[in-house]
Amino acid sequence: MNEKKIPNTPAAVSAIILAGGESTRLGRDKAFLQIGGRTLIERTTAELAKVCDQVFISSNNPERFQCLDVAGVVPDVMPGLGPLGGIHAGLRAMANEYGFFVACDMPLLDAGVLRDQVERLRAEPCDAVVPRWDGRTEPLHAIYGRACLPAIERCIGRGERKIIAFYDDVRVAYWELRPLEKWERYFHNINTEDDLRDLRRLIKK
Repeated sequence: MNEKKIPNTPAAVSAIILAGGESTRLGRDKAFLQIGGRTLIERTTAELAKVCDQVFISSNNPERFQCLDVAGVVPDVMPGLGPLGGIHAGLRAMANEYGFFVACDMPLLDAGVLRDQVERLRAEPCDAVVPRWDGRTEPLHAIYGRACLPAIERCIGRGERKIIAFYDDVRVAYWELRPLEKWERYFHNINTEDDLRDLRRLIKK
């Protein structure tokens, strides 16, 4: 029996942590919040390293992350674009064809979930894999390929800043999540002191 070939299978996937936000709602740097004895950026870096062969941090302040063992800190090529600028810079910097782009404030990021999403990438030819449930998407727990760069640069040229603005111009494979209750904790992020207190209670349990 001939084995079915899996199309578009990447040899490896890079990881890019978007850590350029100003944390205005929380009032302090989310990347260095202490969660269970480690900073949030340390937890995120360690979890991504279980799946990805190189981990980058997207930030215009590289000196903040000198203590971390990562492949590099990538500044925006075009500053002032928010997360879209970080994705653009990360795609240009990574050595692999695909990169896993995540926000720095997802404390329950899980290597097993990351691997499941990579498997979705391997299921069909595509330029991006984005989680979706009930019509909503999570663009900062997503895999993007370097093939997205031209579409992103066209969006930037038009003055678009939303990440999803380039989706119509690339091949997006949506990773449908059912039931949501099984998955939503992994996309939980921290924006307020209440979020932080709830998270610490959850981790203690």
